[in-house]
Amino acid sequence: MAISISKDIQRKLSRLQQVIKSRVDNYLKNVEKIPLKYTKVSINPIGNEVFAIHIKIYLLKPVRFSTLQELIKIINQIIKTSDWYVFAPHANAIRISTEFSITQVTF
Repeated sequence: MAISISKDIQRKLSRLQQVIKSRVDNYLKNVEKIPLKYTKVSINPIGNEVFAIHIKIYLLKPVRFSTLQELIKIINQIIKTSDWYVFAPHANAIRISTEFSITQVTF
């Protein structure tokens, strides 16, 4: 069964993707000076106004754990959630994921 999403929420999710990608890229490239191949943000519905967000970061060199902690703090300014998961799909990429309700988005 497909989940229906209103146009208003679709616009908000699209803007959310842009904002998160911009902040992740800015922090890693300009603040931490970490070479980055790309950042991809995807948001998928999993329930009524509940979504899963996946932020895939393809790194060109290792990153400190404290950098990931700071990155989570930056993203938590936008999405108020406490459960984040870090996956390593392959050698140079990491994926940071969580679930959130649309009411947790604060921009």
